[in-house]
Order: sequence, then C-alpha cells, then structure tokens
Amino acid sequence: MKQRVSFIVKPNTPPTNPEQFTLSSGSKTYSTNNMEVKDLHAARQEKWTITRTEIPPKVWDVLKPLSELRIRWNTPQIYDTINPFPSRVPAGLHIQAAPLAEANTDRFCTLLSSAFSTKPLCKSFNETFIEFPGKRYYLYSNVPEVSGNEPQQLSGFLKKAVCKGKKTCVAEIERLAAPDYIDIDYNSQSLRSRALNISAYWHRSPEEEEGQWNHKVQQLADDHRAEIGILDQRPTLADGKLSFGGVLTVLGEDQQLKPTLFSFPARHHRNSGSYSGSFNDPAGLHPKFSLKVDAAEAPSEDCTLNAYLSIPKDFFIDKYQLADQQLLESLGLKKIKAFRGEADLEAPTWTQSRWGSSALFEIDPKKVDDNGLVDVELPLHMRYHEPGFVSEYSPAKLPWPTVFWACPAGTEWQKFVVNPFDRGYLGYDLDFPKETAYHHLSPVNGTAYSSVDVPVLEMKHAPMVKIGTAAVVGVGFLYIVARILGPMRKKGESKKKAE
Repeated sequence: MKQRVSFIVKPNTPPTNPEQFTLSSGSKTYSTNNMEVKDLHAARQEKWTITRTEIPPKVWDVLKPLSELRIRWNTPQIYDTINPFPSRVPAGLHIQAAPLAEANTDRFCTLLSSAFSTKPLCKSFNETFIEFPGKRYYLYSNVPEVSGNEPQQLSGFLKKAVCKGKKTCVAEIERLAAPDYIDIDYNSQSLRSRALNISAYWHRSPEEEEGQWNHKVQQLADDHRAEIGILDQRPTLADGKLSFGGVLTVLGEDQQLKPTLFSFPARHHRNSGSYSGSFNDPAGLHPKFSLKVDAAEAPSEDCTLNAYLSIPKDFFIDKYQLADQQLLESLGLKKIKAFRGEADLEAPTWTQSRWGSSALFEIDPKKVDDNGLVDVELPLHMRYHEPGFVSEYSPAKLPWPTVFWACPAGTEWQKFVVNPFDRGYLGYDLDFPKETAYHHLSPVNGTAYSSVDVPVLEMKHAPMVKIGTAAVVGVGFLYIVARILGPMRKKGESKKKAE
C-alpha cells in the first residue's frame, strides 16, 4: 500500500519554519516512523494506492468485470481551491464505469449503494445510468455527505472492506473526515497491476478553528510506503506550467526532510473569477435558473467560457426549445456543446428510471448586467412528483454548474500525464480535445446548489380529487352532449312547424 500526503502552503499566511515539522524514523516500531506537522496553514491532499492483492475479495469481484471505474464526489459546501487542485465537478456523486464486453455487473449497484448511500443508487447500467462516449455509463446522485458527517457511508464501508479490523487502518480512515472532494479510480489496463486509487482534498483542516493543520502521518507496516511533501507554489516563466518547491520525505527510508523543486505542464489552473446561482422568483413548475458570473479576464483570446450541469430527474431541459439560436443569445448562451440523458418532456419522476441528464453550454462573456457580471438565464421545467402523505410540497435540488475557461494548451499537452496531481474524467472533459487546458472559476455565496419546492398531491386529498375530477369530467361530458343535441332538437322542431 502506498500513501502520498501533499500539503500546499497557502499564500499570504505565516511563513513555515523547521519547528513545525517533526520527523521520527529509524525504528521498527511503526508508531515512531512518523512525521508530525504543527500549525501549518495549507491545503492537503491524500492519495492511497491499494494494490491488486490488497483489494478485498468482495470489492475485487465487482471491479473485475469493469474496464474502468471513475468516481468523483464533491461537497455542496463552498470552499477555496489552490493550484495544483483547482478542478471541480458539480456538488454530489459522479460515477463513470466502462464494463467489459459481456461482463456480469449485477453486483455493482449493490456495492455502490452500500458504499455511498443509505438508499439504492441504481438498478443496472442500462436502467439507471446514461451513456457517455467511449462505451461508458454515467450516473449522478445528489449525495450531500459521504464521510465525516451523516450519513458516514463511505468511511464505514472502507473500515469494513479495507481495514479488516486493523486499528491503525481504522484510525487513518477516520482521519479522512469532511473532505471537499473524493476521487476513486480503477483501470484494468493500468501499468500498476490494476491498483485502486483513492484520493481526498481539504482546503483547510476541519478540526481547527483557523484551519491550520496539526497532523501526524505514520508508517503502518513494512509494505506501507508513506511519502509526505510540504510545498508552495513558485513563479514560473513558462505559460501553462506550475512550479513548486519545498521538502519531501519517505517514512522509514529518509532520515531527514529533503529539499525539492519541480515544475510540470498543468491541465487545470485556478482562475480568479467567481460565480453564483439561484432560481428566479416565483419559481413555479417552469423555474428559471440564474447564473451570475464574474468572469475576470480570459486567459487568452482563443478561450471559451463554459458551464457544465448535472441535472437530476426532478428537472429537465427542453433541448428543442433551446435549438432556437436567437433565444440562446437572449439567455446569455452561445450554444449547447453537449446534452445527454432524459429528454422526455411529459414523463413524471416515478416513471423515469435513469437519473437525469447532463448538459454543457458555452457562455457569452459579453452579455453583462449593470453590475458588470455575465448574466446567464437557463429555462428549466419540473417533472411531476409522486403523491405523498406528509406535505403539499417536495424539495428539489439543482447543483450549481461548474464554470471554467477552456483554452488550447499548445504543444505541452502531451506532458499533462507527468503532472503528479493531474485529474481527469470530470464529465465535461470528454467533450473537449485532449489538448485543452481548463481555468476554473470558484462558486461563492452559500452552498453550491439551489432548491425549489415542487407542489405534490397529498394522499389525504386524493379521494376528493378523484371525486372532483369525475364530477368535472361528467359535467363537461353532459355539457358537450347538450351542445351537440340542442341544435339538432331545434332543427327537428323547426321542421315539424314547417310541415
């Protein structure tokens, strides 16, 4: 098992000094093969690589029929990013899976639900997922928390499936509390012998009021390789590259911290722009989602401003309505770059087995409001919800889109893979050329989703509704019959009088 812990020191924070880092090594007692960090103002990423032989049989039986599995979860809470971790996906759980030909994937949804939710997330690839390019299946679910807060599904699942009762492993899993995002990757074609990679990111410590880290990393066993880096971003003269310097150490191997300086071409960059979203009032059954974007400055003239949405089945976009170019321009959009998923305009939620749809829009950065913000309005429509017993309204949440500049990366794009912090399979990157760099804007104000109340039928009123409906239909039928027979009757009477 391999572990990589990366601390990226934030700019404009107190400078670091050697007293903040304590390295204890050289002993075969694993509790002393550790490094302790004190009062460090930094972002943190942890990455665990679990080899094929370490993957529990229950998990391996589910992974074996898959060519690839990519899981991305993002918190609905607003958080800051820092290079080299600026990329985002809409809040919630995103799953891309590519099953092998004629593979039996019946147990996939069962394991997925036990790991991430207290409720079933899917039935099967064909029933619940939507298809993506490259024979991939894609699922989105509005899972608000996966670790550290209720429901603690993922942390509990990992303790049972991976730790196998080892106290040191359980302690490490419990430290993966309240992350900003979690990634899980598996690739059957990987040169690393089908390893399972799990990574998590925190923009600050969730345990300290001021967000500083007081953290200890320890070697858990002889075959546990733990690498730790304390880095900060350095200036670079090359466009599209990021440069970092600091210290590195490998527990159990190094007797002291070693200085390091390295640079690499980056696929993802942080942009100073920001955005927020909300539903216009009154929302009704045809709500309009308003997106306000402080686009800052485009990285270059040939960049495009984009928004990527994951739309749960409570909502839908009428893609035929948005085929009108004049309407698109009035909404602050240039074009729909991609749309996949449910497009039935009439079906209620309980008849839709698939989770919803995804959409990628190109935004017109020149359409600004009086405050100088790019003004985008997206017309949505609500599906009828299943009747309930508790309330006349049912809440529906729409995660805010991910907003970013997409720019040509030049000749350096082939070296993106040398970036040790590279991140892919985010949904929207499938619809851009490989030689694309992304400059991510940050959401601000509140949480990264908006809610709207959908009127539903309360079951206690259902009998009255049935009686009322039958009465209205009956009266309407009698009225139509009377309107048809009335002129015929008058015509008959007139004919008798004429005779």
